[in-house]
Amino acid sequence: MVGLTVALAGATGVLGRRVATRLRAAGHRVRPLVRQPADAAGLDGIVGDLTAPDSLARWLDGCDVALHLATALRPGADGRIDWARNDALRDLGTAHLLQACARLGVGRVVLQSVAFVQAPSDEAWCRGDEPLADRPFLRSAQRLEQHAAGSGLATGVLRGGLLYGPGTALSQAWAASAQADDWRVPGDGRAFVSLVHVDDMAAAVVAATTAQPFVRDVMAIVDDAPLRWGELLRGLAATAGGGLSPAPAPPPTLPSFRVSNAQARLRLGWAPRHASWRDGVAGEPWARAPPPSPRTTRLDDRRSPSPNAPGALP
Repeated sequence: MVGLTVALAGATGVLGRRVATRLRAAGHRVRPLVRQPADAAGLDGIVGDLTAPDSLARWLDGCDVALHLATALRPGADGRIDWARNDALRDLGTAHLLQACARLGVGRVVLQSVAFVQAPSDEAWCRGDEPLADRPFLRSAQRLEQHAAGSGLATGVLRGGLLYGPGTALSQAWAASAQADDWRVPGDGRAFVSLVHVDDMAAAVVAATTAQPFVRDVMAIVDDAPLRWGELLRGLAATAGGGLSPAPAPPPTLPSFRVSNAQARLRLGWAPRHASWRDGVAGEPWARAPPPSPRTTRLDDRRSPSPNAPGALP
């Protein structure tokens, strides 16, 4: 589908920049929404804010698709994340965006959510039809999805895994651990984590934006190999030429989430180029050794085989 005009919120972020580059390379027009006039000049954007509804009409007018990739997860000058701002973007910002799209005739909206918004249990695969997790820190992401479902618009919600790759906070933390040779397993290391390389997430956003016909669905965008935190940290430490610290880190703040990408494969024709973290870190400057091979499948994992394979259905 060539020649779309795409309104992009979150264009200055590590994901949004990649999405804008891919869309423009495919012949689409990108209209970023930015908060600072200096950013507007550099990105050919419109100054506005999702939490200020009066600023959205000029940005959305004449657009075919709107993308909501905006977050507030970069630490400020004091090193802290403004969680209240992030929650406002996901909740009120989403509501304002969808209302403005309905008024202005923007018929397609793609929104970024998080893969851990559902976490049925520590062991089970999450396939997308489970109830939303009852955790206070997830309420703004849940509200985003509820706003989308009740909007009456054609919406596609992409539940992204934990982002890693160049420029992401997670990869920066891994580089710091490699430099200090300090790799600590959170808690007992048994909780699952589902990752996605930022380039694969960008490819999924573009696929959802340009799909013909548009895919109205909620889909998880994760790699093919969710794994336990302990296995991940041991593998990263070995790749960096070091070992695990005997002192554990505090338990992970995220719930254990072992998520299937089968729906995105089926509905979008998308597949991760980086099938696991081993593919994604191979070119990192701190990676001194080849990533270790995946561990032998444990008995408890055989009872719940991976649905993340071409042609697999959740």
